[in-house]
Amino acid sequence: TSHVVTHNGRLLHILCLLLQDHSFHLPAAECLLQIVNRKGSTKERKPLMILFSEEAITCIHRAALASINTVDEKHYLFLKKLSQVLAGLAQQLTTLYSYASNVDSWLGVYLETALLLTAHPSLTLAHNANSVWLALLKHDQIAKLPHVLAIVPRWLQAAAPKVLKVTYPASRVSGVHATSTYICMDYDSDHEFAIFFNRCRTEILDSFRHCMTAAPLVTWAYVEQWTRAALDKVDSCPQQMDQHHPLHVEWEALSQVLDVVLSRLLVSEPRPGVVEGLQLLQRCVLASPPHPLLLSLLLSFISALFVFLSCAYSQLAGPGVGVAGAELLPRVLDKIFAALLYEGTPPGLAARRCRD
Repeated sequence: TSHVVTHNGRLLHILCLLLQDHSFHLPAAECLLQIVNRKGSTKERKPLMILFSEEAITCIHRAALASINTVDEKHYLFLKKLSQVLAGLAQQLTTLYSYASNVDSWLGVYLETALLLTAHPSLTLAHNANSVWLALLKHDQIAKLPHVLAIVPRWLQAAAPKVLKVTYPASRVSGVHATSTYICMDYDSDHEFAIFFNRCRTEILDSFRHCMTAAPLVTWAYVEQWTRAALDKVDSCPQQMDQHHPLHVEWEALSQVLDVVLSRLLVSEPRPGVVEGLQLLQRCVLASPPHPLLLSLLLSFISALFVFLSCAYSQLAGPGVGVAGAELLPRVLDKIFAALLYEGTPPGLAARRCRD
């Protein structure tokens, strides 16, 4: 590492500047990627903190902005390399954070760059960017920094759509805003994409889990609002639908998010309000989706929200909350048992899934 950072890191400075030159930005990103992924002792890697400066991070941010709306393969390949550089920087930062200086001058720009890639239609870029969020949210000190907490609401908005199941496109499409465009550029088959997507979604859900620990009130407020909005769509549910219907895709993703977020409820500090959680559970009990596929997912919502009933009996829940929980419990159980006897239409596989 010593030869890379000689002369006050002049080589690193030049590489960061070259990120903004379209003739050299790809090889510059490849060089930086090799540097930020270096292994070794803390002492050996400490000089890499030169990259955590306002000037260097601003160069990376400007380079991302310059290529973000271009769909040709050369610019896209550069963005993939740049997203890997950001991920490598996150790993170095979480290890060497005690040596960081002037954090307020560059952290906000670094997070904005990661958010830019998270919101990009490419799931590959979003997956690489998620490595940044996962590393930072798992770090006890970094996760509580004002810059990180301030960007959490926008990260939730950008990351949630990436949890929705996507299938490999039947034909190639073009367009800078089409996720399918980038799927076709990155993956050659449905099987290859399915393996990637399962890994991508699992890791993004892991970020939601850690986000609930870092910012429980903000995270739960977003998920609660999403759940209420999803329940509002029950009346628009068609009599005939399959697993690819947009409503089913949304509910399936939401069920996954609810499960991982509420798995951290009991250890969250501060803890989201139990009363609001019980009210949301009651809304689920009152909902009656006409199709068994959605009914099955509604039961998943109820299963995740059941933890609020446990909280209702806690002395910390406040007066009257235990009574509300006791009144709601029989209705929840009735809803579950009624689903076991479901005999609606259409019959067959979908109904059997609901009973399972």
